[in-house]
Amino acid sequence: MSSNASRARRIRPAGQPGSLRYGQPVGTRSGERLGLGGQLRRAVGLGGRDRLVAPEAERARVNVTRTLRATIERIAPAAPHAAAHLRASIRTGRACRYEPAPGGPARWHV
Repeated sequence: MSSNASRARRIRPAGQPGSLRYGQPVGTRSGERLGLGGQLRRAVGLGGRDRLVAPEAERARVNVTRTLRATIERIAPAAPHAAAHLRASIRTGRACRYEPAPGGPARWHV
């Protein structure tokens, strides 16, 4: 949502000219207000901040993080030192990266 649109929505009280078709019957305005509220909830992130990431990208990021953590937990019974090293070395966020933690193996032998 543009910053101008979100600022205008916060400043303009309901029922004023320029908001939700002033002059229509109350039932029509309240239905439109509910629809507009739903659209705003989908367009705005937590605390009224603009969403920075598309919902699909966020879902993919969460799924990758979950899968990596589950895989490391599956490794842990067979190779506890490797799992501890991976927990300390794998970073997730917008991108996944391997940053070897101090004390980790100098080389991997697969």
